[in-house]
Amino acid sequence: MKADIIQEGSLAASELLGIEKKRYLLKKKIVRYLYTSGTKSNPEICKNTNMSSPTITGLLNELITQGLIEEVGAGASSGGRRPNLFGLKGDSKYVIGIEIARFDTSIAIFNINNELIAPISEFPIILTEEDTLIEKVKNALENVIEQVSIDPKKIVAIGIDMPGMIDSARGINYSHLYNETETLLLRFERALGKPCFIENDARVAAMGEYRFGLAQKRKNVMCLKVSWGVGLGMILDGKVYQGSTGFAGEFGHTQMIQEGELCTCGKRGCLETISSARALTKFAREGLGQGKVSILSDTLESIDKVTAKSVMAAAHNGDEFSIHILSKVGRELGRGLATLIHLMNPELIIVGGTLAEAAQYITAPIQASINKYCIPNISRETEIVISDLRHLAGVMGAAALVWEYVLAETY
Repeated sequence: MKADIIQEGSLAASELLGIEKKRYLLKKKIVRYLYTSGTKSNPEICKNTNMSSPTITGLLNELITQGLIEEVGAGASSGGRRPNLFGLKGDSKYVIGIEIARFDTSIAIFNINNELIAPISEFPIILTEEDTLIEKVKNALENVIEQVSIDPKKIVAIGIDMPGMIDSARGINYSHLYNETETLLLRFERALGKPCFIENDARVAAMGEYRFGLAQKRKNVMCLKVSWGVGLGMILDGKVYQGSTGFAGEFGHTQMIQEGELCTCGKRGCLETISSARALTKFAREGLGQGKVSILSDTLESIDKVTAKSVMAAAHNGDEFSIHILSKVGRELGRGLATLIHLMNPELIIVGGTLAEAAQYITAPIQASINKYCIPNISRETEIVISDLRHLAGVMGAAALVWEYVLAETY
């Protein structure tokens, strides 16, 4: 399925990148190198693609004629003539990133240089609107494309990230919009009119961190997405890890409490029942219902108006009750992460998602639990940081996901 999609995917199609398959693959190798490494000279391209200078020169000239590559000046001289530098032509191809979250949907368009060509657009399209969601996404996307005024023919493909157990190879989300007769991938492709790629939100966020955020040039990173649930994207040996069947990273469904609260997955006592935005909201409402003192009581009309965001805002305003329950959530999250650190020995853990907005009120208790439950020699070199991409990691990762597939060496 992926190979068929790639073949139709504009930039990657052999009829656009070359006349014959061998030449097409060589061109794609150059495009992939420039995509991952940026502007480079002819000698640098030769060295890193293992092709001769005459071959590279011919292929570059063809790619320039096709409008995919351009000369962008001259590089530093090592004693002779300054070499010409080549880079991908920004307005030659575009990809779209769509993040479908529980409470909203974000859409962004990126050029081939991973540059955002307009501000990210947000729409009140929520995950629970399953009957109308795809049609609403289609209408929102048409609006965004019209606003940026680009040629739709230059759009290569669309990356879609959403929560749930997703089989990205088959294009199925077993948790949301599941249909036994037709895959979600095909439904999106029919509606949006472009090749699509669907992936779990945590793994897409990890891709965003790897291409744009704090995981750049790192080898082993755990990207934690703590929103309504708890997801995990893993970068192992410099690659986003999916597992044998594509379901790696269901960290939030690790059992932490025997016979605990019922989780959305149908099991009891999962990590996300005690350390997610959903859990934080539940703890806050329970505490206020028991008469706990908090500025939340003064600023909100009723207990059922309490949200994770309002709790975090109250914590930043010094509300002791909000700080206390954030600490509770952070400690449980850290207890789960301690096991993960023992297993994976990551150099970096990036905390993203809704609860990343709590900043030190979530990272400090996470670190305290890691100090308590981890073997010091294993955890000492693991750094805990808040994502600097925050809510942008998903939509940016969805765009990067497209290029990863389209430029993959195996296609």
